[in-house]
Amino acid sequence: MFEHTQEIYNRYPDAPAVGSFTFLTPLLVLKDPKNIEEVMTGDFNTFNDRGIDINGENDKLADNVLLMNGIRWKLTRQKMTPLFTASKLRNMYYIMDKCGRDFVDYVRSGPKGNAFDILSSFCSAAIGASVFGIHTKSAMDSPFLEMARKSSGAISDTEFKASYK
Repeated sequence: MFEHTQEIYNRYPDAPAVGSFTFLTPLLVLKDPKNIEEVMTGDFNTFNDRGIDINGENDKLADNVLLMNGIRWKLTRQKMTPLFTASKLRNMYYIMDKCGRDFVDYVRSGPKGNAFDILSSFCSAAIGASVFGIHTKSAMDSPFLEMARKSSGAISDTEFKASYK
């Protein structure tokens, strides 16, 4: 579906909007930023379906703002919008950059574990630093990271207690 939409987008480079069909469902591809803004802010009730059906309500990977439809998407977006203002994102950039540099040093030190555990450590450390404001010498030594590992079962009770002595 995405390749089909990209093909439509590229076939009409100067058109502000292009209409098509995916089987029996109409598809509108907006290209002009003013049209996109109008649809996303003012015409929500008419254009609230992304055209993507998820594989059941329990699909954790598909349960995100990009794939939600209807009123559930609108309510989730309203909750998240204040968290991601332009100034907050600008301020988070430097924190995320430091977390990335700390992660590179961490990977160079030869951490033990599989790739998923190592990458989830980075994600937890970056979230702890940027969203919750937990700052330490290295993002990879964050107490938030240890709590995240504990909650996911990545470390044992003994290791967790030993890290706080």
